[in-house]
Amino acid sequence: MDHILIEVSHSEIVGKDKLDFDLFNTHGEIIHKKGQKLDPGSLLMLNYTRVYKMDEIDNTEQDQLKKNADKFIREMLLLGVRKGASKIFIESDTNNVNINLIINGNIDDSTSLDLSYFPYIVTKLRTFAHLEEKNEYQKSDFYISLFNRQINLKFSYYSSDKSQKIILEILDAEKKQIESLEQLGFSESIFKKLEDFLKKRGAILFLSGSSDLDKSTIINAIINYFNDKDKAITLLNEVPDKIDSEITVINSLKDFYDISSLFQTDLNNKLIIININTENVVETIKSLNALKINVLFDLSIGILSQKLVKKLCNSCKEKFKLTDKEINDIFIWDNATEVYFYKSKGCIVCNNTGFSGRIPIHEFFEFDSKFFNSLAKNYSEKEILQQIKSLGFQSSRYDGIKKVLYGFTTINEMDEI
Repeated sequence: MDHILIEVSHSEIVGKDKLDFDLFNTHGEIIHKKGQKLDPGSLLMLNYTRVYKMDEIDNTEQDQLKKNADKFIREMLLLGVRKGASKIFIESDTNNVNINLIINGNIDDSTSLDLSYFPYIVTKLRTFAHLEEKNEYQKSDFYISLFNRQINLKFSYYSSDKSQKIILEILDAEKKQIESLEQLGFSESIFKKLEDFLKKRGAILFLSGSSDLDKSTIINAIINYFNDKDKAITLLNEVPDKIDSEITVINSLKDFYDISSLFQTDLNNKLIIININTENVVETIKSLNALKINVLFDLSIGILSQKLVKKLCNSCKEKFKLTDKEINDIFIWDNATEVYFYKSKGCIVCNNTGFSGRIPIHEFFEFDSKFFNSLAKNYSEKEILQQIKSLGFQSSRYDGIKKVLYGFTTINEMDEI
């Protein structure tokens, strides 16, 4: 989510049949659409729920200065939270607006803006804090949701003849909420395959690649997906993190031969998730194939592999056109269509690295017992890859190139996977 979500007070909702804005929860999910009828039951529910609306740059006013100030506030808050700042000082003097981040009691990062930015900055922050514009001392606590994190801020405003000062105290930045499957960065085609797989009455899902911590994010999202569904879930092989759910956890699979017993069990309306120490789909199939397990009944088996790559900073990434040679090295090309990728640059938001966070690159393959039993026990990874490609398998590099084209990451990151 590339925007700040501003907390909506209940008084903004009461008395209205319809809203002229979408309502979001902390996760960034829409819970009430703009223009949708607001019935008494919805009003009652919203009274006990922290809800937000999108903070949009006002496109009706073409003042570039105001737009730049809006963008800067987003960048400033994001940087403060990422660097663990306790306070952000914003002070005007004769010529400039001076901004200082306070980290562990010391000034850790500073910058200056032209004085003309200050009126826009203070107006925007007052909007977040639900305060009127007054040239006197003001103080207010407020919440925003920034990049899927709920943040509690205390706004203080001071004014004198010589300067004006704002202190933003970052009271807490709550831990990231459990994400839904839709929020985990799946390409549309992979998400659809995975969702169809999870809906099956009985299945085994192998998770490969990435770290155990990142796998636990996927597992939590799957469990959350089945929260209101009658689905028994079993986890195998030391998946970390506490998971509050009615599930079975079997720790410490000493030997993958132990999996064979699962293949002889009634899996009706069950999902077994297995954390496997392999890099990708092909390596996982080869490892399972080496166990010489013979599946005697119909069974859906899925392998989801995830790798993480650096995500380009949205504030400074640069678009560039590929040469004919570069296109031909990557794509089957019509010798006419222009192709563009993106590269990193560096700015205040990303601490001049050009990157901000990570994004996942996925590959997913589903197969049945017939396919599994047909594999020769001595198949090489190359032979396995040929077999699954004939059934429509697409590698993580394929998924990654799509994300390069969309500007989420760089082609250099693909060379690392």
